[in-house]
Amino acid sequence: MALTRFLPTPSDRMGILWTLLQIDNAVILEYGTEGTTAYAMKTFMMMGMDVHNKLFATGLDENNVVMGDTTSLEKKIVELDKKFSPKAIFVMASSVSSMTGSDVKGVCTYMQDEISAELVVFTQGGFNGDYSSGIEACYTDLVSNFAISQFDIENCYNILGVSAMEHNAKADVLIIEKLLSENFGLYKNAVLSFETNLESIETISKAKVNLVLSYEGLKAADILKERFGTPYVYALPIGETATNQWLTNIAKAISVSFEMRKIELAKNLNRDVLIFASYDKALALKQYMEEMGCTVLDVICTHKIKKRDDIRYIKSEKEKISLFQSAKNAIIFADDTFLKFADGSNVKVSLNQNRSLLGLQELSEISR
Repeated sequence: MALTRFLPTPSDRMGILWTLLQIDNAVILEYGTEGTTAYAMKTFMMMGMDVHNKLFATGLDENNVVMGDTTSLEKKIVELDKKFSPKAIFVMASSVSSMTGSDVKGVCTYMQDEISAELVVFTQGGFNGDYSSGIEACYTDLVSNFAISQFDIENCYNILGVSAMEHNAKADVLIIEKLLSENFGLYKNAVLSFETNLESIETISKAKVNLVLSYEGLKAADILKERFGTPYVYALPIGETATNQWLTNIAKAISVSFEMRKIELAKNLNRDVLIFASYDKALALKQYMEEMGCTVLDVICTHKIKKRDDIRYIKSEKEKISLFQSAKNAIIFADDTFLKFADGSNVKVSLNQNRSLLGLQELSEISR
Protein backbone atom coordinates (compact mmCIF):
# COMPACT_ATOMS: atom_id res chain seq x y z
CA MET A 1 0.00 0.00 0.00
CA ALA A 2 1.33 3.44 -0.96
CA LEU A 3 2.11 6.00 1.73
CA THR A 4 -0.86 8.36 2.15
CA ARG A 5 -0.31 11.82 3.56
CA PHE A 6 -3.94 12.90 3.72
CA LEU A 7 -7.09 10.79 3.29
CA PRO A 8 -7.11 7.91 0.79
CA THR A 9 -9.90 7.61 -1.77
CA PRO A 10 -12.95 6.53 0.27
CA SER A 11 -14.25 2.99 -0.21
CA ASP A 12 -17.67 1.81 -1.40
CA ARG A 13 -18.65 1.41 2.28
CA MET A 14 -18.19 5.14 2.85
CA GLY A 15 -20.16 5.98 -0.28
CA ILE A 16 -23.05 3.84 0.94
CA LEU A 17 -22.95 5.31 4.45
CA TRP A 18 -23.05 8.97 3.46
CA THR A 19 -25.81 8.23 0.92
CA LEU A 20 -28.02 6.43 3.45
CA LEU A 21 -27.41 9.07 6.12
CA GLN A 22 -29.34 11.55 3.99
CA ILE A 23 -32.58 9.55 4.26
CA ASP A 24 -35.00 10.37 7.06
CA ASN A 25 -37.19 7.82 8.93
CA ALA A 26 -34.52 5.12 8.58
CA VAL A 27 -31.51 3.98 10.59
CA ILE A 28 -28.25 2.27 9.67
CA LEU A 29 -26.88 -0.71 11.59
CA GLU A 30 -23.33 -1.76 10.82
CA TYR A 31 -22.35 -5.30 11.74
CA GLY A 32 -18.84 -4.41 12.76
CA THR A 33 -16.53 -3.02 15.41
CA GLU A 34 -17.53 0.05 17.39
CA GLY A 35 -14.25 1.82 16.66
CA THR A 36 -14.60 1.57 12.90
CA THR A 37 -18.13 2.95 12.95
CA ALA A 38 -17.14 5.68 15.43
CA TYR A 39 -14.34 6.81 13.09
CA ALA A 40 -16.81 7.03 10.20
CA MET A 41 -19.24 9.00 12.37
CA LYS A 42 -16.56 11.50 13.31
CA THR A 43 -15.63 11.95 9.65
CA PHE A 44 -19.26 12.56 8.68
CA MET A 45 -19.76 15.06 11.49
CA MET A 46 -16.70 16.98 10.24
CA MET A 47 -18.47 17.12 6.85
CA GLY A 48 -21.53 18.65 8.53
CA MET A 49 -23.74 15.54 8.44
CA ASP A 50 -26.19 14.67 11.20
CA VAL A 51 -25.52 11.13 12.46
CA HIS A 52 -27.47 11.40 15.74
CA ASN A 53 -29.81 8.39 16.11
CA LYS A 54 -29.04 7.38 12.54
CA LEU A 55 -25.87 5.27 12.59
CA PHE A 56 -25.28 2.36 14.96
CA ALA A 57 -22.83 -0.53 15.36
CA THR A 58 -23.41 -3.99 16.80
CA GLY A 59 -19.87 -4.40 18.10
CA LEU A 60 -17.86 -7.53 17.34
CA ASP A 61 -15.92 -9.91 19.60
CA GLU A 62 -14.07 -13.22 19.17
CA ASN A 63 -17.30 -15.24 19.13
CA ASN A 64 -18.65 -13.19 16.24
CA VAL A 65 -15.44 -13.34 14.24
CA VAL A 66 -14.25 -16.89 14.97
CA MET A 67 -17.46 -18.81 15.71
CA GLY A 68 -19.82 -16.87 13.41
CA ASP A 69 -22.21 -15.99 16.26
CA THR A 70 -24.76 -13.44 14.93
CA THR A 71 -26.74 -13.05 18.16
CA SER A 72 -25.60 -9.44 18.63
CA LEU A 73 -26.84 -8.53 15.16
CA GLU A 74 -30.24 -10.10 15.80
CA LYS A 75 -30.62 -8.33 19.16
CA LYS A 76 -29.63 -4.92 17.74
CA ILE A 77 -32.13 -5.22 14.89
CA VAL A 78 -34.94 -5.89 17.38
CA GLU A 79 -33.74 -3.12 19.71
CA LEU A 80 -33.60 -0.47 16.97
CA ASP A 81 -37.01 -1.49 15.65
CA LYS A 82 -38.61 -1.11 19.08
CA LYS A 83 -36.80 2.07 20.12
CA PHE A 84 -37.08 4.18 16.94
CA SER A 85 -39.87 2.51 14.90
CA PRO A 86 -38.07 3.32 11.65
CA LYS A 87 -39.60 2.64 8.28
CA ALA A 88 -36.40 0.82 7.29
CA ILE A 89 -33.23 -0.49 8.86
CA PHE A 90 -30.26 -0.53 6.51
CA VAL A 91 -27.99 -3.35 7.67
CA MET A 92 -24.40 -3.11 6.50
CA ALA A 93 -21.65 -5.67 6.63
CA SER A 94 -18.43 -4.07 7.84
CA SER A 95 -14.96 -4.82 6.53
CA VAL A 96 -14.40 -7.39 9.30
CA SER A 97 -17.72 -9.23 8.92
CA SER A 98 -17.30 -9.24 5.15
CA MET A 99 -13.88 -10.87 5.41
CA THR A 100 -15.14 -13.54 7.84
CA GLY A 101 -18.03 -14.40 5.52
CA SER A 102 -20.84 -13.59 7.97
CA ASP A 103 -24.23 -14.31 6.41
CA VAL A 104 -25.75 -10.89 7.12
CA LYS A 105 -28.30 -11.27 4.34
CA GLY A 106 -29.44 -14.64 5.68
CA VAL A 107 -29.87 -13.24 9.19
CA CYS A 108 -31.99 -10.38 7.90
CA THR A 109 -34.14 -12.76 5.86
CA TYR A 110 -35.28 -14.75 8.88
CA MET A 111 -35.42 -11.66 11.13
CA GLN A 112 -37.78 -9.79 8.79
CA ASP A 113 -40.90 -11.52 10.16
CA GLU A 114 -40.02 -10.49 13.72
CA ILE A 115 -39.87 -6.72 13.20
CA SER A 116 -41.95 -3.95 11.59
CA ALA A 117 -39.17 -2.08 9.77
CA GLU A 118 -38.09 -3.23 6.34
CA LEU A 119 -34.58 -4.68 6.35
CA VAL A 120 -32.33 -3.73 3.43
CA VAL A 121 -28.88 -5.33 3.35
CA PHE A 122 -25.61 -3.99 1.92
CA THR A 123 -22.80 -6.55 1.87
CA GLN A 124 -20.03 -4.57 0.12
CA GLY A 125 -17.96 -3.93 3.26
CA GLY A 126 -15.39 -1.75 1.51
CA PHE A 127 -14.03 -4.30 -0.95
CA ASN A 128 -16.09 -3.71 -4.11
CA GLY A 129 -14.49 -0.49 -5.33
CA ASP A 130 -14.28 3.13 -4.23
CA TYR A 131 -16.99 5.47 -3.03
CA SER A 132 -18.56 6.00 -6.46
CA SER A 133 -19.40 2.30 -6.82
CA GLY A 134 -20.97 2.38 -3.35
CA ILE A 135 -23.12 5.37 -4.24
CA GLU A 136 -24.24 3.67 -7.46
CA ALA A 137 -25.14 0.46 -5.61
CA CYS A 138 -27.04 2.46 -3.00
CA TYR A 139 -29.17 4.36 -5.53
CA THR A 140 -29.94 1.13 -7.36
CA ASP A 141 -30.97 -0.75 -4.21
CA LEU A 142 -33.11 2.13 -2.93
CA VAL A 143 -35.26 2.33 -6.06
CA SER A 144 -35.35 -1.46 -6.39
CA ASN A 145 -36.66 -1.89 -2.82
CA PHE A 146 -38.88 1.16 -2.32
CA ALA A 147 -40.00 2.51 -5.74
CA ILE A 148 -42.53 -0.25 -6.33
CA SER A 149 -45.95 1.31 -6.93
CA GLN A 150 -47.18 3.40 -9.84
CA PHE A 151 -48.65 6.75 -8.75
CA ASP A 152 -50.54 9.34 -10.77
CA ILE A 153 -48.18 11.66 -12.64
CA GLU A 154 -47.82 15.10 -11.05
CA ASN A 155 -45.95 18.28 -11.98
CA CYS A 156 -42.75 17.20 -10.30
CA TYR A 157 -39.34 15.70 -10.97
CA ASN A 158 -36.76 13.59 -9.16
CA ILE A 159 -33.03 14.23 -8.96
CA LEU A 160 -30.71 11.23 -9.13
CA GLY A 161 -27.00 11.60 -8.48
CA VAL A 162 -26.61 14.30 -5.82
CA SER A 163 -24.00 13.08 -3.38
CA ALA A 164 -23.73 14.49 0.12
CA MET A 165 -19.93 14.22 -0.12
CA GLU A 166 -20.01 17.08 -2.62
CA HIS A 167 -19.82 20.27 -0.55
CA ASN A 168 -22.10 22.16 -2.95
CA ALA A 169 -24.88 19.53 -3.02
CA LYS A 170 -27.40 21.77 -1.27
CA ALA A 171 -26.58 24.74 -3.48
CA ASP A 172 -26.89 22.57 -6.61
CA VAL A 173 -30.36 21.37 -5.55
CA LEU A 174 -31.49 24.96 -4.94
CA ILE A 175 -30.33 26.05 -8.40
CA ILE A 176 -32.16 23.13 -10.03
CA GLU A 177 -35.31 23.96 -8.08
CA LYS A 178 -35.14 27.54 -9.35
CA LEU A 179 -34.51 26.56 -12.99
CA LEU A 180 -37.26 23.91 -13.09
CA SER A 181 -39.79 26.12 -11.33
CA GLU A 182 -39.17 29.19 -13.48
CA ASN A 183 -39.01 27.38 -16.83
CA PHE A 184 -41.51 24.54 -16.42
CA GLY A 185 -43.49 25.12 -13.23
CA LEU A 186 -42.28 21.81 -11.78
CA TYR A 187 -41.58 21.07 -8.13
CA LYS A 188 -39.01 18.73 -6.59
CA ASN A 189 -39.99 15.29 -5.28
CA ALA A 190 -37.21 12.84 -4.31
CA VAL A 191 -33.49 13.55 -4.34
CA LEU A 192 -31.07 10.63 -4.37
CA SER A 193 -29.53 11.23 -2.10
CA PHE A 194 -29.72 14.51 -0.28
CA GLU A 195 -32.12 15.47 2.51
CA THR A 196 -34.85 13.12 1.36
CA ASN A 197 -37.07 10.46 2.93
CA LEU A 198 -38.46 7.04 2.11
CA GLU A 199 -41.95 8.40 1.40
CA SER A 200 -40.53 10.50 -1.45
CA ILE A 201 -38.67 7.49 -2.83
CA GLU A 202 -41.82 5.34 -2.58
CA THR A 203 -43.71 7.94 -4.65
CA ILE A 204 -40.87 8.44 -7.11
CA SER A 205 -43.05 7.20 -9.99
CA LYS A 206 -45.25 10.31 -9.88
CA ALA A 207 -42.52 12.43 -11.47
CA LYS A 208 -42.68 13.55 -15.09
CA VAL A 209 -38.94 13.28 -15.52
CA ASN A 210 -35.84 12.14 -13.67
CA LEU A 211 -32.80 14.42 -13.73
CA VAL A 212 -29.59 12.39 -13.56
CA LEU A 213 -26.65 14.56 -12.49
CA SER A 214 -24.00 11.84 -12.22
CA TYR A 215 -23.35 8.47 -13.81
CA GLU A 216 -23.95 6.79 -10.43
CA GLY A 217 -27.66 7.48 -10.91
CA LEU A 218 -27.96 5.96 -14.39
CA LYS A 219 -28.77 2.38 -13.33
CA ALA A 220 -31.48 3.66 -11.00
CA ALA A 221 -32.88 5.84 -13.81
CA ASP A 222 -32.94 2.83 -16.16
CA ILE A 223 -34.85 0.79 -13.56
CA LEU A 224 -37.42 3.57 -13.16
CA LYS A 225 -37.78 3.97 -16.90
CA GLU A 226 -38.36 0.26 -17.38
CA ARG A 227 -40.68 -0.04 -14.38
CA PHE A 228 -42.74 3.14 -14.80
CA GLY A 229 -41.81 4.57 -18.19
CA THR A 230 -40.30 7.70 -16.62
CA PRO A 231 -37.94 9.48 -19.05
CA TYR A 232 -34.65 10.85 -17.79
CA VAL A 233 -32.12 13.50 -18.79
CA TYR A 234 -28.48 12.85 -17.94
CA ALA A 235 -26.20 15.89 -17.71
CA LEU A 236 -24.58 18.29 -15.26
CA PRO A 237 -25.44 21.78 -16.60
CA ILE A 238 -22.50 24.14 -16.14
CA GLY A 239 -22.28 27.14 -18.45
CA GLU A 240 -24.49 28.66 -21.15
CA THR A 241 -24.36 25.91 -23.77
CA ALA A 242 -24.78 23.01 -21.35
CA THR A 243 -27.62 24.68 -19.45
CA ASN A 244 -29.53 25.54 -22.61
CA GLN A 245 -29.13 22.00 -23.94
CA TRP A 246 -30.13 20.51 -20.59
CA LEU A 247 -33.31 22.56 -20.36
CA THR A 248 -34.11 21.82 -24.01
CA ASN A 249 -33.79 18.08 -23.35
CA ILE A 250 -36.02 18.34 -20.28
CA ALA A 251 -38.65 20.15 -22.35
CA LYS A 252 -38.57 17.34 -24.92
CA ALA A 253 -38.83 14.70 -22.20
CA ILE A 254 -41.98 16.26 -20.72
CA SER A 255 -43.37 17.33 -24.14
CA VAL A 256 -43.55 21.10 -23.64
CA SER A 257 -42.33 24.00 -25.72
CA PHE A 258 -39.29 25.85 -24.52
CA GLU A 259 -37.29 28.88 -25.57
CA MET A 260 -34.60 30.10 -23.24
CA ARG A 261 -33.24 33.62 -23.25
CA LYS A 262 -29.67 33.60 -24.51
CA ILE A 263 -27.01 35.17 -22.32
CA GLU A 264 -23.81 36.22 -24.02
CA LEU A 265 -20.75 35.38 -21.95
CA ALA A 266 -17.15 36.34 -22.48
CA LYS A 267 -15.35 33.51 -24.27
CA ASN A 268 -11.80 34.76 -24.62
CA LEU A 269 -10.16 33.93 -21.29
CA ASN A 270 -7.24 32.23 -23.03
CA ARG A 271 -5.98 30.56 -19.84
CA ASP A 272 -4.61 27.11 -19.05
CA VAL A 273 -6.83 24.99 -16.80
CA LEU A 274 -6.26 22.08 -14.40
CA ILE A 275 -9.29 20.19 -13.04
CA PHE A 276 -9.51 17.73 -10.13
CA ALA A 277 -13.13 16.69 -9.46
CA SER A 278 -15.64 13.84 -9.53
CA TYR A 279 -16.24 12.42 -13.01
CA ASP A 280 -19.33 14.31 -14.17
CA LYS A 281 -18.22 17.59 -12.62
CA ALA A 282 -14.79 17.21 -14.20
CA LEU A 283 -16.35 16.54 -17.61
CA ALA A 284 -18.75 19.48 -17.32
CA LEU A 285 -16.01 21.87 -16.20
CA LYS A 286 -13.75 20.74 -19.04
CA GLN A 287 -16.44 21.47 -21.62
CA TYR A 288 -17.28 24.80 -19.99
CA MET A 289 -13.67 25.98 -19.82
CA GLU A 290 -13.06 25.04 -23.45
CA GLU A 291 -16.20 26.95 -24.36
CA MET A 292 -14.75 29.96 -22.53
CA GLY A 293 -11.63 29.87 -24.71
CA CYS A 294 -9.32 28.08 -22.27
CA THR A 295 -6.85 25.26 -22.82
CA VAL A 296 -7.52 22.35 -20.48
CA LEU A 297 -4.13 20.87 -19.63
CA ASP A 298 -5.27 17.94 -17.49
CA VAL A 299 -8.45 16.50 -15.98
CA ILE A 300 -8.10 14.23 -12.95
CA CYS A 301 -11.02 12.24 -11.54
CA THR A 302 -11.31 11.86 -7.76
CA HIS A 303 -12.38 8.23 -8.11
CA LYS A 304 -11.50 5.31 -10.33
CA ILE A 305 -13.59 5.24 -13.50
CA LYS A 306 -12.85 4.38 -17.12
CA LYS A 307 -15.22 6.41 -19.26
CA ARG A 308 -13.03 8.71 -21.34
CA ASP A 309 -9.31 8.70 -22.02
CA ASP A 310 -9.04 12.46 -21.46
CA ILE A 311 -10.32 12.16 -17.87
CA ARG A 312 -7.91 10.05 -15.84
CA TYR A 313 -7.54 8.72 -12.33
CA ILE A 314 -4.27 9.04 -10.41
CA LYS A 315 -3.92 6.68 -7.46
CA SER A 316 -0.61 8.01 -6.20
CA GLU A 317 -1.01 10.93 -3.82
CA LYS A 318 2.61 11.93 -4.46
CA GLU A 319 1.95 12.20 -8.19
CA LYS A 320 -1.13 14.35 -7.59
CA ILE A 321 0.78 16.70 -5.29
CA SER A 322 3.55 17.01 -7.89
CA LEU A 323 0.98 17.88 -10.55
CA PHE A 324 -0.36 20.81 -8.52
CA GLN A 325 3.10 22.00 -7.56
CA SER A 326 4.09 22.21 -11.23
CA ALA A 327 1.04 24.27 -12.27
CA LYS A 328 1.86 27.87 -13.24
CA ASN A 329 -0.45 30.74 -14.28
CA ALA A 330 -3.42 28.38 -14.62
CA ILE A 331 -7.01 28.25 -13.43
CA ILE A 332 -7.26 25.30 -11.03
CA PHE A 333 -10.49 23.60 -9.92
CA ALA A 334 -9.87 21.28 -6.94
CA ASP A 335 -10.50 20.71 -3.25
CA ASP A 336 -8.71 22.74 -0.60
CA THR A 337 -6.30 19.92 0.25
CA PHE A 338 -4.58 19.96 -3.13
CA LEU A 339 -5.10 23.64 -3.96
CA LYS A 340 -2.64 24.60 -1.24
CA PHE A 341 0.17 22.91 -3.19
CA ALA A 342 -0.32 25.30 -6.14
CA ASP A 343 1.57 28.59 -5.96
CA GLY A 344 0.17 32.11 -6.11
CA SER A 345 0.52 32.47 -9.87
CA ASN A 346 -2.62 30.36 -10.29
CA VAL A 347 -6.31 31.28 -9.98
CA LYS A 348 -7.63 28.75 -7.45
CA VAL A 349 -11.31 27.75 -7.53
CA SER A 350 -12.19 25.69 -4.48
CA LEU A 351 -14.75 22.91 -4.86
CA ASN A 352 -15.09 22.69 -1.07
CA GLN A 353 -17.32 25.75 -0.90
CA ASN A 354 -21.08 25.55 -0.46
CA ARG A 355 -21.88 27.27 -3.75
CA SER A 356 -23.26 25.89 -6.97
CA LEU A 357 -21.43 25.79 -10.29
CA LEU A 358 -24.66 24.98 -12.13
CA GLY A 359 -26.55 27.27 -14.46
CA LEU A 360 -25.47 30.30 -16.49
CA GLN A 361 -22.56 32.15 -14.94
CA GLU A 362 -19.17 33.50 -15.86
CA LEU A 363 -15.86 32.42 -14.40
CA SER A 364 -15.67 35.68 -12.47
CA GLU A 365 -18.78 34.62 -10.53
CA ILE A 366 -17.52 31.09 -9.89
CA SER A 367 -14.13 32.19 -8.57
CA ARG A 368 -15.25 34.83 -6.09
